[in-house]
Amino acid sequence: FEEFAANGGDDFVVVVENDTSSKSARVVEELSRAFPDVPVHYELETEPGIPFARNRTLDIARREGADWIAFIDDDEQVRPGWLDAMRRAAQSLEAQALTGPVVRICAHEEPSWLKANGGKPRQHGQVLERAATNNTLVDLRWLAAQPEPLRFDERLRYTGGSDTEFFYRLVKCGGVIKWVSDAEVTEEVPTARMTMRWQVNRKTRTQANNVRLYRIHNGFSRAAARYVPAALRRIVLRGVPSCAAAVFMRPISKQRSDQIWFYGRRTIGSGVGALCGLFGRELEPYRVIEGE
Repeated sequence: FEEFAANGGDDFVVVVENDTSSKSARVVEELSRAFPDVPVHYELETEPGIPFARNRTLDIARREGADWIAFIDDDEQVRPGWLDAMRRAAQSLEAQALTGPVVRICAHEEPSWLKANGGKPRQHGQVLERAATNNTLVDLRWLAAQPEPLRFDERLRYTGGSDTEFFYRLVKCGGVIKWVSDAEVTEEVPTARMTMRWQVNRKTRTQANNVRLYRIHNGFSRAAARYVPAALRRIVLRGVPSCAAAVFMRPISKQRSDQIWFYGRRTIGSGVGALCGLFGRELEPYRVIEGE
């Protein structure tokens, strides 16, 4: 709200509460009173599932005449200057979707076996193949001009991955996603998500979603040819040997053993997830609500 209040203009905030009854209306009302110059549209979406809330947000934005819609998830906070950075990118970069960095802040010290690999840095304006709703700006005018309006797939209400699927179709329809390096949001990672079990389950789930998405759009035969050999290699040639190596490494170095053990379990989880996604075994973590 502070970010929108500082910028003024015609921007407005949409809050969609996805629950059976209104529990956050008072909080939203208090924020609205604290920032009277920021228009707020609050609505309750009683149909359970993330894609229903996202689609309601799209509907409100279109109804109110928005040209662009910015998505962040409920566990993200924008950093000062985020809105200006997104606005500049919308004006200077020719793209239908813009996405920026999510800086994860651990509630406690990160376990040694979970040391993140940041990968190759992305360049400002770089074209991407995928995005998520944790820090993304989308051109609503372009969406409205499509023969079939793009919406989030409500069949994925409990499995997750509806945002990945949405942006996959955006690219398939000719849309371009570009990276905005200076539009940062932060995400606090709770301690419960820093366990080895949670991280492995997350890898299994995300890989299942990725393979299911590929199967839906390319057919079972192509998906099987692509993912069955890869899944078996991950499980048999990488995952299981790594877990065995971790056992032998334990007397020498517990830290190194834990790192290898995590790599092995995560690799096995990736292979299992691929097979689940291929053969229709749906993993539904969003049937259970985390937090309050």
